[in-house]
Amino acid sequence: MCQPNEVYKLGPKDHCFAVAWSPFEINVLAVVSGTNYGLRGAGRVDLVELSAAGPRSRQLTSWRDVVTDVTWSESSPTVLVAATGDATLLLLDTQVAEPRLSRQEHLKDVSSVSWSLVRGYQAVLSTSWDGTAKQWNPEGLVCTQTYPVCPGRVYEAAWSPLEPGRFAVAAGDGVLSVWSCLSPGRTPVLQLPGRGCELLSCDWSRYTAHQLAAAGVDGSVTVWDLRQPGKQLHGMTGHTQAVRRVRYSAFDADLMATVSYDKTCRLWSVSSGRCLGAVGQHSEFIYGLDWSVLDPHVLATGGWDSSVQVHRVPAGQPPPAAGVAQWREAPALGVPSPGLS
Repeated sequence: MCQPNEVYKLGPKDHCFAVAWSPFEINVLAVVSGTNYGLRGAGRVDLVELSAAGPRSRQLTSWRDVVTDVTWSESSPTVLVAATGDATLLLLDTQVAEPRLSRQEHLKDVSSVSWSLVRGYQAVLSTSWDGTAKQWNPEGLVCTQTYPVCPGRVYEAAWSPLEPGRFAVAAGDGVLSVWSCLSPGRTPVLQLPGRGCELLSCDWSRYTAHQLAAAGVDGSVTVWDLRQPGKQLHGMTGHTQAVRRVRYSAFDADLMATVSYDKTCRLWSVSSGRCLGAVGQHSEFIYGLDWSVLDPHVLATGGWDSSVQVHRVPAGQPPPAAGVAQWREAPALGVPSPGLS
């Protein structure tokens, strides 16, 4: 187990739901949370700045309900969009204490929010437990399209980092679907076979436009090659409870991270499907996960133990530098690590 390089503690009743690194400032992390595990009470957005003296934070804004997700603008270093449990999207600015705008067009909790990674296609995507995904114009946060995904909950949507207007959706019906904002109609362009369980998260490879991963409540992660939609590249097993998020590294095409309700963050080789190791030591469910896009092999995790942990993880080998905590190899696939269940 690799111990975290930095630990930031939230308030004792504030439970982290998501973390997001700034794409402009290397040491700035957005953290969103809710009181009482998001069941009732308020939520907040904090900005955490890492420094040699330790992490420093300031509250950007508070909200009347849990804040479930957050995403940074890809064109402005001070702008973010946050999702909330009362079906609202918030347009935030790090230089302003209150939200610039709020929009309540979903009918139930907003489960995820994502800013398009393609600079030439600037749009925001949200998903909700009302069964839909919505596309928004960041200027004025105006909803431009609604996509009916499934009758139940939709948990996450992820923009393709390489193809404008293309996104994937992980939903409660167990189907991983691919959509295009540039195609006529409001139906998916591709649906991948269901796994018989709810899908909680999905993410695209930053290096290969046709590679996509999805994570589910059965504790496994599936990697797909969209050129062969009926065939899985890998089925990664090792978590003992639901996998809440899956994220490809921004710097290493063969490195992926996952976090789970089993309180662990695991690292994986994408090419082999092998678990490389585990990092961190949360004592409650882990909800938040994000790789830095500015600092190679740095990732953050956030959990319901009111903590955010930052890890420096060299790819595929133990850390060579003095002062960086060693990590241990995980056992073979399908065998839970001692003390991690």
